[in-house]
Amino acid sequence: MKKLIVILFIGCSSVFAQFPVWQERGEMPIPVAGAASITDKGNIYIFGGYSSSTQNFVDYIQKYSTHLSIWKLSEHMMNPRFGFWAGIENDTVYYFGGLDDTISNSNSLELWNIGNPTLTLDTNKIFDRVFSSAVIDSNRILIFGGNSSAIIGAQKTPYIVEYSIAGKDIRYQNDSLYSDGDLPEQQMIVKKGNFIYIFGGVINGVSNRIFKFDVTTHSFERLPVNLLEPRAGGRAVLNYSTGEIYIIGGYNENNPAMSSVEIFYYSDGSGFNIYPGPALITGRCFPIAEYVNEFMFVMGGYNDSNDPEPTIEALYSVPTIIEGLNTPNKFTLLQNYPNPFNPETNIAFNVVHSEYVSLEIFNNLGEKVKTLLRSDIDPGRHNLKWNGKNDADVEMPSGMYLLKLTTRAFSDSKKMILLR
Repeated sequence: MKKLIVILFIGCSSVFAQFPVWQERGEMPIPVAGAASITDKGNIYIFGGYSSSTQNFVDYIQKYSTHLSIWKLSEHMMNPRFGFWAGIENDTVYYFGGLDDTISNSNSLELWNIGNPTLTLDTNKIFDRVFSSAVIDSNRILIFGGNSSAIIGAQKTPYIVEYSIAGKDIRYQNDSLYSDGDLPEQQMIVKKGNFIYIFGGVINGVSNRIFKFDVTTHSFERLPVNLLEPRAGGRAVLNYSTGEIYIIGGYNENNPAMSSVEIFYYSDGSGFNIYPGPALITGRCFPIAEYVNEFMFVMGGYNDSNDPEPTIEALYSVPTIIEGLNTPNKFTLLQNYPNPFNPETNIAFNVVHSEYVSLEIFNNLGEKVKTLLRSDIDPGRHNLKWNGKNDADVEMPSGMYLLKLTTRAFSDSKKMILLR
């Protein structure tokens, strides 16, 4: 099954000259469209999608190492899926919804602890959604839009649902925003701080509207700025280095596989803004797009020939310079000081916005000896000390140690020398 909406191609896009450009980084071994994806420790995991080689939906979990450009077929899902959502929290991947050859699994929430078989966590009609959008945050999944995969007897689905993973129950829902007709689908959403930003999608045509949802107060508002062109079926990705949101690819009534990229940001001086970014080499809708270690990666998706696009594109996302806007800080792990050290050393790192951060120390055998931090961290400069002891409070011997900082989309490491 390919795209559900037939549209014509006549579009083009513009690029600011000062931007870097996308570079090709090889090809996917199994190109897919309509897949879901997550990032973990410098790897991108691609779940399911439609494959032209099988002419059907697939259950593959493909792993792409962004450091080594190496692919691996990591595992299989319980069933093939297309047009669904996946997210990761605390090393566990959750996914739901989409289409299959049957609808028997359409209402299941499944999980995957990386390296283990996939399992069903829960079944609930709220998961029976095609082309919905969602984010995972603090042991809850916030679901937006999408329509039931059931052809006959489909029930009205609330537009917004907050599902508790621990309690396996619904903590909040709102079905009053779209009380009649179909729900929006194929929207592009991303969480930044306490807000979820929702871009475009399909509701009575392809939309250019932008909304903001407060995860604390559950307030929902339309922003006074629109996308530069209507789009659906693309991807919204947070640039963790700059705090900007990239809205990538998709389609509209004039273009079945958009190459244009829009960049959304907030400035204290000018409020919400959006401007054109560097265009993709190849237009694509329903692509995979992720941010890892200061690079934006895009792969797969349907090209303008309606086939899964095999090429991988990467963009080095240096901060953009915009008049009136200060260049944002990057996620940074600084070199410890002093180094070499005895008995303790100072460690500092920068966080652009609220983010889950892991800070760990390994010996020269690759064994973890100390966890300094595993927690949600607020924006700003953070400082810690290491006293040269392991998690059991035992002094470590002289030698070289590796300090590693990891977030959902960024990782870095520094070498430290302990001299007794």
